Formats: sequence, C-alpha cells, structure tokens
Amino acid sequence: MFRCTTMMAQLIFAVVAMPALSEAAFAQNSPPSRAEIKQVAACTAKARKAETNSEACIGQVAERCMEEPKMGSTHGQRDCAGRENAIWDKTLNRRYKRLAKALSAKGAIKLRNTQRIWLKWRKAKCEMPYVLFEGGSIAGPMASFCVMRATALRTIELGLSLEAFGIDPTK
Repeated sequence: MFRCTTMMAQLIFAVVAMPALSEAAFAQNSPPSRAEIKQVAACTAKARKAETNSEACIGQVAERCMEEPKMGSTHGQRDCAGRENAIWDKTLNRRYKRLAKALSAKGAIKLRNTQRIWLKWRKAKCEMPYVLFEGGSIAGPMASFCVMRATALRTIELGLSLEAFGIDPTK
C-alpha cells in the first residue's frame, strides 16, 4: 500500500510539475553576442543623433536570430526574443539608475514606484497570449516578444527622460 501511494504521488507530481518545469527550462536563453549588443547600441545612438524614433531598433536582433538554423521553432523564437530582451533589460537598468541619481529624493521615489507598477503591468500584459491561446504553442513566443517589446519601449522612454536632464542616454 505504501509503495503504491508513493508511486501515485510521484506520478501526480510529474503530471502537475512538468508544465512548470518545462516553462522554466524554456525560459533559459542563450546570451546575446557582443555583436548583437553593439547592434542595438549603434542603432539607438544613430536614431538619437538623427533625431528619429528608436523604436525602429526594436526586434532587429531577434529577427536576425530567427534566421539562424533551428531558431524558427517556438523554442528558438522564444530564445531569440530573450536574447534581445537581455540587451534592452540591461540598458533599461542602467538608464533607470542614472535617472534615479539625476532626480530629487522625491523624484527617485516616484520613479521607483512607477517602475514597480510598470513591471506589474508588463507581466499582466505579456501573460495574455497564454489566456488567448490557451494550450497553443504560439503563446510562448508571443509572450516572449511582448516582454522584449515592452522592455525596449520602457528603455527608450527612460532614455528620453535622461535627455530631458541633458544626459546622453547612450553613455
């Protein structure tokens, strides 16, 4: 009886935990290359210099990544979005810290609170593909690209805020 109960518990754990474990496994992304990091930096610097919209820079790394062999799968698409998101996220964090230092103490607190709300908003917004395409394999790539795009847009926004203080966001 004990052995049967233990086996049943293991089976239940496997059925319940596997989707969560596989989600965690797919969340692993290959890191962006130096060339990919430089590509985004060069694109945003060029857009700033030409006083054009940096939004045209969003997705360039991910799109090129998906042209690589085996990256057209849903797992590959998620990895490509994650690689580019890592670039935007690192830039976002750097810009956030620089902006917080440029603000008054009250302003820095307001920025922190705004960022916390934005993180919750991004999470809720980018979970929607899992609701809309419940059980569909397209939900993962859509969610990953949502996170990448939202992060990039917030990074650009923080850069514009830095510029308002006369600070070059690309440095």
